[in-house]
Amino acid sequence: GVHPQAILKVYTAAIRSVLEYACEVWHTHLTVEQSNNIEYVQKRALKILSPDTSYRDALVLYKLETLHSRRNNICKKFFMQMLNDNHKLNYLLPPKRNIDRQLRAMNCYPLPKVRTNRCKNTIINYGLFNYQ
Repeated sequence: GVHPQAILKVYTAAIRSVLEYACEVWHTHLTVEQSNNIEYVQKRALKILSPDTSYRDALVLYKLETLHSRRNNICKKFFMQMLNDNHKLNYLLPPKRNIDRQLRAMNCYPLPKVRTNRCKNTIINYGLFNYQ
C-alpha cells in the first residue's frame, strides 16, 4: 500500500547512493558483466514499482537514467572539476600545453603514452582521453 514515489525515494537515497559510492575511482575498471550486475539492481527496483513496464519505459516514467550513464556523468563532472586550478587534485594533471594557434585537437593537456588499457582507464588518464 506504499505509494511508488515513496519507494522510489527510498531506492534513490538508500540503495542507489551505495551503488554509486566513489564511482569516480572504480567505474572505468568495471567489466561489462559487473556493470550489468549493478544495473540489475535498478532493473529489479523498477520491476517492483511497475511490474508490467519494460526497463526503458520505467526509466522514462520515473525520470531516471541508467546507472552506467549516471556513473559516466559523475566521472565527467569530477574530471571537469579537477581541471579547475583551485581543485585539490589538480596537481595530478600533467602540465598544460602552450598552444599558439588553432588546431583540430585543442587538448589543453597532452595525452599520456599508455601501453595497457588498465593504465588508460585510471581516473586521470580516462579523463584526459575522453573528457577534455
